[in-house]
Amino acid sequence: MDEREALRRLRNVLADLYSDIDSIRRITYDAGLDTSYILFGNGVNTWHTLLLEAKKHGLIEEIIKN
Repeated sequence: MDEREALRRLRNVLADLYSDIDSIRRITYDAGLDTSYILFGNGVNTWHTLLLEAKKHGLIEEIIKN
């Protein structure tokens, strides 16, 4: 499985587990990401932008931990 597929699967799992914006904001904050770079809205699309931003900053593991 390549990285793109892994992120797609992770995105879908997280969107199923945490679909509400408040939970997504909490996880974003706990992981240390700047929320101003995340477009909050639809769960799957929010997780998409969140994971791309987390990848840029090496924080994917922090997202998973939280």
